[in-house]
Amino acid sequence: MPTHPGAPTQARRQFVGFDLEVATYARLKPELLCRFPGKFVVIVGDEVEGPVETFREALRAGYRRFGLGPLFVKQILTVEPVVEVTRDIVPCRS
Repeated sequence: MPTHPGAPTQARRQFVGFDLEVATYARLKPELLCRFPGKFVVIVGDEVEGPVETFREALRAGYRRFGLGPLFVKQILTVEPVVEVTRDIVPCRS
């Protein structure tokens, strides 16, 4: 049962990686760049939702269309930003 109106009710999809979504985005990127630079799209498998203006709108549209589960959300950019993620964990010294 949804916790609030508009919450998705579909079952969560199992995560098996984003290989298909990455390939779909790569295939569509030239057209998306020409038509919708800077916008966001959501990709699940080979299906695309969007474009929309913000990441938040992309999440809403993605969950509405595809239900709960992994969503591949991309901002359509010529140059992809590099994001480095580190774990700020201090080793135990006891």
